Amino acid sequence: MSKRRWIIALLLMVFVASWGNMPARAEEAAPYSITDYKSDITLYSDGSVYFDEYITYRLLQDTVKIIKPVPMSNASGIEEMEVFRQEPAVPENKSEAPALEPLKKTEEITDGGGDIYQYNLANEDEDVYQIVIPVEGRKRETKTFVYRYKLKDTVFLYKDTAAFFWQFILPDQNVEIRNVQIQIALPAGISKDEMNGFVSGSAYAEKEELEDGTFRITADRIKPEETLEAALLVPNSLFPDGRKVIDNFAEDAIISDMTTWESEALRARKEEELRFYGGWGAAILSILLSIGTGLLLYLKAGRGQKMMKKGKKGKSKGLPAVFYTPAELGVLIHHGKVGAKEFFATVLHLIQSRYLELHFNEKKEGSIALKEDIQKDKLQPHEEYALNWLIMDLGDGKALPLEALDRLLADYNKLHKHKASTWETLVYQKAGKWKFEENIKKTKAWGMGAVLIGLLAALLSGPVLKNQWAGGLSALFAVALAGYIVPLKKISESGLFQIAQWQQFKDFLRSQLSGQNTKLPLSTWEQYLVYAVPLGMAGEVLEKLPQSYKQNAFEDGNLTILCSANHAWLSDTLSKLN
Repeated sequence: MSKRRWIIALLLMVFVASWGNMPARAEEAAPYSITDYKSDITLYSDGSVYFDEYITYRLLQDTVKIIKPVPMSNASGIEEMEVFRQEPAVPENKSEAPALEPLKKTEEITDGGGDIYQYNLANEDEDVYQIVIPVEGRKRETKTFVYRYKLKDTVFLYKDTAAFFWQFILPDQNVEIRNVQIQIALPAGISKDEMNGFVSGSAYAEKEELEDGTFRITADRIKPEETLEAALLVPNSLFPDGRKVIDNFAEDAIISDMTTWESEALRARKEEELRFYGGWGAAILSILLSIGTGLLLYLKAGRGQKMMKKGKKGKSKGLPAVFYTPAELGVLIHHGKVGAKEFFATVLHLIQSRYLELHFNEKKEGSIALKEDIQKDKLQPHEEYALNWLIMDLGDGKALPLEALDRLLADYNKLHKHKASTWETLVYQKAGKWKFEENIKKTKAWGMGAVLIGLLAALLSGPVLKNQWAGGLSALFAVALAGYIVPLKKISESGLFQIAQWQQFKDFLRSQLSGQNTKLPLSTWEQYLVYAVPLGMAGEVLEKLPQSYKQNAFEDGNLTILCSANHAWLSDTLSKLN
């Protein structure tokens, strides 16, 4: 594996580690979420409690069973139970009373929905009952149900206080709840100084003791892994008819326990805030650093455009005054990348330079043959390597069928990976002498420093602070920056100047092919064709030349590439390479 691939693989591992830190849930998530949870609770003088609850559910699948838990451990029984479906789920005119459709209690629920519900025991050990409603609908559709029931003997009456304890959200519900509004009203008015209310389970649940003696609980969101419990202490004189009398003092002990509750909730809130604000703070800073670094690198690598404009002054009259091969031109034009197209250009250059000879037999079977008495010492190392690869390794030492050459070009980076890599290395070594690029190792080093900071921020936000979204995004931007930096190259001013000259040469070719200027000899077009391959214009040249020259012009025995017998093979090969 290349150095670049190793780096990218490492960065992706960090990305996955930062992203994949969502807390595991002990139970399967509910097939619905709750968008609104409104509960009005009234405490009566006999210690009973009346619940009037409006809950809106968003379906996460078409068919679900909605479960409303009713903990009974603090009550002696339940009565006056009614369950309704609100139509519509969200009234258009909130000032009007919503229409309520009563549901019928049943002992058994069959598949599908209906206007029924079931009330049964859910957990015998914890004395938890449940209301089950089968619902058929559409995914993302909302349904509102109303629950009304009375629990007997629910308020505890101690010598020094009355206490109401209730679990609104149980630990195993695993449902996301938003817009929570709970109000607990007392049988008689008292001042807020006479009540002590406590809330636990949710980090962001808020409590409020109102002047009219109402205890209010609100929360914007309760996460699936959270619970919601409340405790309310009021004078026991409010419940003269209460029957759950406990003959001891409990106020101080309950306040101590409930204070511990809220201390844990406060600690959970601080941890949540640290995860949220700390995680996002680190992520945002690292993201801005990644973006800023990328922009600076882009601007720095783009310097020298003036030289490119300078190179475009005037008009080309032919090939630029260059001393490099078509393969080396590919290094310049394609920012350091060469492949099968440049190798084919090298083959054509060897044919045009009369080191190889292209011909077809009577059966129209083509081959390239090694010409006699050639002087290999005039070849560049990558050209000599290509010649030996074709004729000595793949051929019989004298020639190579075009069929074999076509297979080589098709499988260039697969079956011939080692040979291709060696040839490309030789091209890069020779092209390096022309100083097409500037050395930007130092620039890339401080850019990778920004990547490292981004990865550290990702690890801090994700695995450490458990904010997988912040950590994942921070890692994503760091990976993107690294992916930009690793292959980054900066073309030198000389390289930019030469690119401009070659762009000018392309304009010259199009002008010649359009017939606006004097026609050139076909032998000259052969020289142009080998350089047109890496420029991406060879197909256009080959297509338009027959429009400007008579057919007999392509029968010239001095032509090496453009003779009419070669056109079909050249066109087919070029089309496969583009």
